Amino acid sequence: MLHQLSRRWPKPGAPALAIAVAAVVSAAVIPAMTVTAAASPAPATATLAKLGPGISSRQLLMLNGDRLLVRSARGGALVTLVPAPFGNAVLALRLAGARYQIPVDALPYIGHGLDPSLFNLALLERAESAGRLPVRLSFTGAEHSLPGITITSRRGQTATGYLSASSARTFGAALFRQFAADHATAGYATSSLFAGVRIALAGAPAAATERPQFPMHTLTVTGTSEAGKPDTGDVVLVINADNPATFGDPIETGNFFFRGAAKYSVPAGHYWAITDFVNFLKHGLVLQRVVVLPQFTVTKTTKIHLSARSATSEISVKTPLASTDLTDTWTVVRTSPHNITATVGTSSFGPVFISPTTAKPSVGTIQSFTSGQLISPPKAKGVPYAYNVDFAGPVGTIPTQHFVVTQASLATVHERYFVSSPGLGEWFTQGGYLPQLNSIGISFLPPLRMPGLQTQYMTGGRAIVWASSFFANTGASQSDAIRQLLPGQQLTENWNQYPLHPQPVAQLLTGSFARIFSQLPSAFRTRDALILSPAPVSDNQTGHFGQAPFTSWFTAQQNGNRIGGGNFQGLVLLKASAKPSVIRFALHVLQFNPFSVLSPVTKTVWTMHTSRQPHAVIPSSWFCFTPNGNFTQHCAALPMLTLSYQVARLGLDGVAPAGQQDITVSVGHIEEAAQTAIAHVTAQVSYDNGQFWHAVTLAKVGTGLYRMSFTPPAGVDVTLRFKASDAAANSIAETILSAYSVGP
Repeated sequence: MLHQLSRRWPKPGAPALAIAVAAVVSAAVIPAMTVTAAASPAPATATLAKLGPGISSRQLLMLNGDRLLVRSARGGALVTLVPAPFGNAVLALRLAGARYQIPVDALPYIGHGLDPSLFNLALLERAESAGRLPVRLSFTGAEHSLPGITITSRRGQTATGYLSASSARTFGAALFRQFAADHATAGYATSSLFAGVRIALAGAPAAATERPQFPMHTLTVTGTSEAGKPDTGDVVLVINADNPATFGDPIETGNFFFRGAAKYSVPAGHYWAITDFVNFLKHGLVLQRVVVLPQFTVTKTTKIHLSARSATSEISVKTPLASTDLTDTWTVVRTSPHNITATVGTSSFGPVFISPTTAKPSVGTIQSFTSGQLISPPKAKGVPYAYNVDFAGPVGTIPTQHFVVTQASLATVHERYFVSSPGLGEWFTQGGYLPQLNSIGISFLPPLRMPGLQTQYMTGGRAIVWASSFFANTGASQSDAIRQLLPGQQLTENWNQYPLHPQPVAQLLTGSFARIFSQLPSAFRTRDALILSPAPVSDNQTGHFGQAPFTSWFTAQQNGNRIGGGNFQGLVLLKASAKPSVIRFALHVLQFNPFSVLSPVTKTVWTMHTSRQPHAVIPSSWFCFTPNGNFTQHCAALPMLTLSYQVARLGLDGVAPAGQQDITVSVGHIEEAAQTAIAHVTAQVSYDNGQFWHAVTLAKVGTGLYRMSFTPPAGVDVTLRFKASDAAANSIAETILSAYSVGP
């Protein structure tokens, strides 16, 4: 039986989302990662910012306290918005190689106190460090303080400073109050908050003065509210349909109604327009009416009209099980004749009404996508569940927004969250159809008790991808690689399953998606440069990479001679001999979160034989880079061995029942390397943190599969030591302190 959703409102004071224009989407949190180099220069920071999962996936702080969870890919990025108490909307625009992420309550102030550099994704990735957003303030009069901004230096009428995660919320609260006040009068240009000051990203170049390159024509956009009266204060966007690069940057595209009109100066051509009519509800929520005019022509002075009354179709979703609506995301993709796209979306906790269309554009095309995130009702019994559903509209028109989900269309993912210390945790799931990935997701998820279980139901299909993450308040954190799920598929994901230890990046996609979201191998050689980047605190599920707080360091030797060492921050770049050589890479990892009582310390040592391979080419689902930062397919994966452990009967708290212990160990190589046969393995265990070691029964149970069997005393922590080598004398030796526990 199908159940109509009932909308779950977020806590009071959390405003809902307005319009988002985008070319990027959601993703996962991972600390910013830099390069540790030895005997060779590191790639440019700008190159590292776009290398891919495991390197540039990170969390970015926004001016208003929002967080962007960004997972980079060569074909774009997955971006999810995690809203602060104030401001939970982002406008994102990709144009001429630049991508902008702009909170909607900041949008009207671009050019009126706020500089576009504050929202340039690439600049933010390079500028932010230690969780701080660095800013530059330019005053036209006397310097004055702004809420949440700490000043660190002054020079003339310019000051530099920063926003922290907490102080950005202070600024965000002031920004939202100012936006709410100015919305009523469209008084953004004379806002008291930004009087006499311009805020830019510290270190960003000054904006160039643009001069029109075409004859310009006056375009007047008129707008009327739901009451039929001239609108004041709502944002309208006008974008060129022939080529968005002609007219479509964040400053010129955005405007707002004043007494029912917004004026533009534009070149002749075909355009489309979209506006979001906002009504403020109680507790900071908003009702949105999104109106799209798919196409109109400007040849001289032109006037068009947008009416809130045309947004008649409210987004609604029916699911097989009773569910509570959490967020809805609506995305429209407008494609030009030259296949250049502009994407506009809206995500919200409040009601959203869309204007359906029936006439297809004569220039390019249009398509809309609707996605919803729904959760089990608060009083539902049994395992909590969630729906992540997505619907692709027909090409050419915008349909009505009433959707019914069938069980046959869904994949089922059984989530098992392993955490050694009880607490609360958050989970994030993002994804969509490929054209839709130019929009942005939003997450405002209720916490789950961890350790625990959850079932996620996901829209399945070969044209859609998903990615999930989880974060526990104990510090445990894992993210999944981007994957495809098929209707009817059943999948179990074991999040944070002990023992935790270094793991390689995995590619779970095939076909065109694998080329778009190509992965960086965890060990490869480009000419005489070696790049090593295993994820240090990962679990044992293929595709997961861990992100718990840790410190790590490495040493590297070539033919017994030291060639590098120091802090490991995600990636190491080494210089190899032109002659065949043996590389020994040792990685030490220490989790410094006091709640991480299991797998707190690991030491993994790899031995890899390498030689220059000038004709080696890696498949298109993977990519490498050269020491000067250029992408390339001309590289070779190093023969890095991998280990994966499955502890029989392991509880979600990391404790296995007392008695005989059985651990299945999978031994192999990173997937893009040659899969040389495993020749030799040994294993030992310790019950006193490695003071004394005990032999185990070790049996081969399949190709690359070995079972460790032993009987420890009850109530101990098991420390593991495992060694393996292949027929080419490449090897791995790993020690995991207190890998897991044995019950009383």
